[in-house]
Amino acid sequence: MMRNHPWFLYLIVLFFFLLGLGQFGPYILLSSLLVPFTCFSLLALIIHLGFRKKDNRQAVYQMSFVLLVCYLFFEDIHHFAKETVILRSLSSYTLFLPLLLILCTGLFLVLKKYHTRLSDVSLFLNRLMLILCVIQGFMVMNRYLKPAPAITTNMSFQTNQSTSQPDIYLVLFDEYPGLRSQHEFFKLDTRNFENALKQEGFHIQDSIQSNYTITVASMSSLLNMQYVDTAKLMPVNNYSLFLKCFRSINQNNFVSLLKKSGYSIHNHSIFNLDHQEAPQRFELLKQNADLVMKKTFFQQLKKDVLWNLWVGKHKMDFFVQRYLLQVHHQNNRAIQDLLSQQWPEHTGPHFSYTHLMLPHEPFFTDSTGRLYNEQYDQKDSLTKVKDYIRYTNKRMIEIAKALHKRPNAIVLLLSDHGYRDYPDSLNGFKFDNFMAISLPDQQYDEIRNIRTNVNIFRFIANRFLNQKLPMLPDQRFLIDEEKNRIQSFDTDQISSK
Repeated sequence: MMRNHPWFLYLIVLFFFLLGLGQFGPYILLSSLLVPFTCFSLLALIIHLGFRKKDNRQAVYQMSFVLLVCYLFFEDIHHFAKETVILRSLSSYTLFLPLLLILCTGLFLVLKKYHTRLSDVSLFLNRLMLILCVIQGFMVMNRYLKPAPAITTNMSFQTNQSTSQPDIYLVLFDEYPGLRSQHEFFKLDTRNFENALKQEGFHIQDSIQSNYTITVASMSSLLNMQYVDTAKLMPVNNYSLFLKCFRSINQNNFVSLLKKSGYSIHNHSIFNLDHQEAPQRFELLKQNADLVMKKTFFQQLKKDVLWNLWVGKHKMDFFVQRYLLQVHHQNNRAIQDLLSQQWPEHTGPHFSYTHLMLPHEPFFTDSTGRLYNEQYDQKDSLTKVKDYIRYTNKRMIEIAKALHKRPNAIVLLLSDHGYRDYPDSLNGFKFDNFMAISLPDQQYDEIRNIRTNVNIFRFIANRFLNQKLPMLPDQRFLIDEEKNRIQSFDTDQISSK
């Protein structure tokens, strides 16, 4: 049984995903692994059944095993080549891929020649992979049994419900700078933009600031209505910051309060929310199955080589639309879904979270919304940012006009942090945030006292959900992933250039 059947084909697939669970398990949705795991398992089954009656089946099975190892663990193999002195000169794709192909071809010819003597090799591979899977399985169990560090704490809430619970729309504009930044640094005239929002009944909080300069930390703090635990957040390098914040965003205090109050949750963001998988993707924000699959051959090839097919002289329209403009199309779809979203009457209150990568780079359009061309691509970076902010302002007005017509609704147009590519002397501007809010009763006296994002949902919870949460003192933190450092930013520094 162990000698004649290629169980190692299935076991190498299982081992690959167990390694991923061992590394990322508590931070990803297991359901997201179902499709890739099933696909690779079916591939192993097809190879197994397709060649089971062939004389050279052992050679095919073992060669397939080698190819699966090369595909699934390509990042590790390539990294080994780059870090080994005698192989470093061969690590470029133009040399490494042909060399790998030659080695695999040579190995297959050897296996084919000695196919009658390979049953012992199959026995060895079956036993080896079984042992590795058992060991890794225990490591995965230990990872799940050991609690992951929680960077936020669960809050308790009063159970008495409000008699009139409004729908809540959170529309997040990523890296949108506050009005002060737009005026003083970008030299933009925002009077028409501000007047358009005010005409729709929105209150603009021009003094609002973010608590963090990185999206995941800012969203974790906002949705949990508290500061993240700095000690448990460390280290913040090597993607650790993102993994911890993903978990905190997925299971957050504000959504917990809303569900206890009878709200249904609608996720249109780039994060998992209330165990709903993120419907939007951002290439640099690896989550769920993407975290596990990032070391495979195709993902590495896409990252290192295939980008030539959507930029530069070799670009092809299909790849431009599929990859380069993916976030642009995603933003448009998210806005369309948000504006077309209609909930049946008498279904209870709703909470909707839409996350737009606007005006976050890459910058896709000019101020009118026209996609860039080769001439526009030559513009300097600051001009592109200014154009994209103007374009974002137009989309924000479009959203404000549509959502303000919804009855009994809170509409919150918010940024997670300000523009981040300022010189170090202007670090305070990185916290310069934006908030425009529309309340059902149009009473804005209380919210004028809110100065940072961490207290926004505390205000909403108190005002509309019968809670009595104290406001937190305003704090701000600069997070430097490269230096693995979290630095408290003094309040007085915020108001200075």
